[in-house]
Amino acid sequence: MASTINMEIIWRNSYRFTISVEPSKSDNSQYNAFITMHNDGVKVGSLVINCNKNEKMLFPTVEAAFAKAEEYIDSRTWE
Repeated sequence: MASTINMEIIWRNSYRFTISVEPSKSDNSQYNAFITMHNDGVKVGSLVINCNKNEKMLFPTVEAAFAKAEEYIDSRTWE
């Protein structure tokens, strides 16, 4: 099973977002995406990308998981 893959995105106003994608524990052919937020080097929050039923959303590929997490970050104002 593959390990967690991290990609860091530097954002404006001193926010840093790290997207982590890892194989799903319930279906190892699918992936889950997580976002950790830092402001001025201090962790200020983290979240998992969920579907409408408040369950972890499953993605068929690592690329799809990263794309959805990036879409979530892009759809918010972090000021």
